[in-house]
Amino acid sequence: MQEENSRAHENNLDSMFDQVFLLNVIPDSIIIVDLDWKLLFWNSSAEQLYGWTFEEAKGMALKDLIAEQDLQKLEEAKRELAKKGSYEANIVQKAKNGRIIVTRSRWVTIKEQDGNVRAYLLVNQDITEQLNLEAQLRRAQRMESLGSLAGGIAHDLNNILAPILMSVQILNSKTSDPEMKKLIASLETSVKRGSEIIKHVLTFAKGAEKDFSLQNLGQIISEVESIVKRTFPRNIELKFGIARDLSRIMGDATQLQQILMNLCINARDAMPEGGRLTVTAQDVYLDEAFSRHILGAKPGKYVMLTVSDTGSGIPYEIQDKVFEPFFTTKAKGKGTGLGLSIVYGIVKSHGGLIKLYSEPGKGTEFKIFFPIADQKGIVAEQYPDQSKKIIRGNGERILVIEDELFALQITKEILELNGYSVLAATDGASAVNIFENAEKGSIPLAITDLNMPTMDGPSTIKALRKLDKNIKIIVSSGLFNETSANSLTGLEIQGYLTKPYTAEQLLLMVQKALGKDS
Repeated sequence: MQEENSRAHENNLDSMFDQVFLLNVIPDSIIIVDLDWKLLFWNSSAEQLYGWTFEEAKGMALKDLIAEQDLQKLEEAKRELAKKGSYEANIVQKAKNGRIIVTRSRWVTIKEQDGNVRAYLLVNQDITEQLNLEAQLRRAQRMESLGSLAGGIAHDLNNILAPILMSVQILNSKTSDPEMKKLIASLETSVKRGSEIIKHVLTFAKGAEKDFSLQNLGQIISEVESIVKRTFPRNIELKFGIARDLSRIMGDATQLQQILMNLCINARDAMPEGGRLTVTAQDVYLDEAFSRHILGAKPGKYVMLTVSDTGSGIPYEIQDKVFEPFFTTKAKGKGTGLGLSIVYGIVKSHGGLIKLYSEPGKGTEFKIFFPIADQKGIVAEQYPDQSKKIIRGNGERILVIEDELFALQITKEILELNGYSVLAATDGASAVNIFENAEKGSIPLAITDLNMPTMDGPSTIKALRKLDKNIKIIVSSGLFNETSANSLTGLEIQGYLTKPYTAEQLLLMVQKALGKDS
């Protein structure tokens, strides 16, 4: 009898060890709690997920694992377990190091043979990364939709503002009345201000106009540091750190400085009572594992710019909206809501990645990853040098193609006032007809809108070049983006004008295309 009991005991131990071994090889976190909701057991997967060893966790209250915003789910689980014997939900939890995690949690009761509840079993699957990627995908899709919408609206508004701005400048040249000039100057200022807001929206939608070259981000940070030290309140501690031998990136120095200033100003505004602003830059290598955490990231070498503060932080529920244009948490009149959307647009146009980390009451950190220069080559676009002197025309014939009648009339008047002869066409087909009937070589330059009905800009350019391969082309548009840039590939354009443009920008671009600068 004693021998049978001993053998039964050994079998029970073997069975128990087998069960513990099986629980430890399961990838999900297995937790058993007693009727007082204190930990009796958890497996090795739980140790890895939460950071406490079994010995450290034993006796810990279950509520200490659950994030404050989801504590009500513990009470909800108790009610469901008492009623149904099971419970399932996504629960926000916290690890030993304070890291926030989200688990798909399934709870069941463990009962004695007599039916009384003995303990509770919890099976937690870590879905933090999955939810983060899903959120990033939704955010990217929403931002793409907003970008398309913003770009379309900005294009139409630019077409409206372009003739107004040029008309104002013509009116100014035709009056000597001081009061009238004052009114015209005020009108011009308002139009230019509207144009600047549209440019900000376009920066979000498609990235700003770029003049890319090799850039030392460390030097740009040093320049911003000197500005910040002179202008920020003394109750904000500043820490700037630039790694030695920082790799160079391809970028626009002015835009990179704008990114940094916008982020620093946001950090300052988040710390009205003082705090610490930290800006660092260093080379990093994003491996496969890390790249999976950021939508669109590819493994490789990057320069990482980090801007962090110890301010008020950003509430979790609005973190996925902060890059949207006109979204702001600041008081009325304190911000336009365009700062972070501009940052987003510029980073995107530089082929970079941006990641936000923030906890309410603890601060915010932005990490921006720029591909190093040997991984990315970007050709700078051509823009007129506005420091040059305007040279009057000498009767040169220019074909202007524009479907917006008011814009066509104003462009024609400005060019004619400055010594050029203008042939006007409201669409591509009319332009080709005019060109065919003109003496060959008598029209050295055409200015064409990019987006026109019936026959668009690229088609018109190809048709004109078939008639005269030497004709110079300037393209104008209210919206230049990747699609429109691709449509002009191989067409050898002499210049681009983004609407609304000033009379000065138009004339400088014309004289550059005609070779009058040299």
